[in-house]
Amino acid sequence: MSIPEQGSILQQFESSRTEGNLFQSKMDFDAQKLWVEEQVERLGAAVHLFVTSTQRSPQGPLQSAGVDPLYGDVLDPEFFSNPEDKDQRKFNLRCIVEHHPPKQLLKKYGIDEERDVIFHFSFSKLQTLGLVTETRFRGVDIGDLVFWDGTWYLVLNSHREAFFGQTVSSYFTTAACRRYRHNAVPTNDVADHEREEEA
Repeated sequence: MSIPEQGSILQQFESSRTEGNLFQSKMDFDAQKLWVEEQVERLGAAVHLFVTSTQRSPQGPLQSAGVDPLYGDVLDPEFFSNPEDKDQRKFNLRCIVEHHPPKQLLKKYGIDEERDVIFHFSFSKLQTLGLVTETRFRGVDIGDLVFWDGTWYLVLNSHREAFFGQTVSSYFTTAACRRYRHNAVPTNDVADHEREEEA
């Protein structure tokens, strides 16, 4: 079999790039993004996303006490109160929900119900709402609260997924959550940096 005279494979690839006929063009990504948004709007569940103050993005009078080192709970989360953030205290969104039946456990003081849920948010929708920033580059951060099915959930893990081809453009932000119990851990009403100043 004879060798084609068009040159090396790398040269062929570079020439196809300059022609603009690649299957991974921005037009293909935009079309797929619209399909993802439509799927989430049609099949997704309605949730309330509460953007809270974290150690990476402290806000409010207490400046976020952060995460409890023993239990891992977010201590008294505060909602964003800065008017420049377009009232980010509450967002009504739709997202794909992945969950299993809750585990009902008989404890010493009654029945406890644990439930792990994964919320798949459309990344472009989070960008439209202005939730994607330099410190919150996923749009949903650890410590945020999600209200769904009459229950509060705390985001324990957040990452981007469903990337387009071999690019850095993603379609979803996935938030792994667990049922949240308000003020389950007793805390002081003072943030860590204020305790250091008093000592």
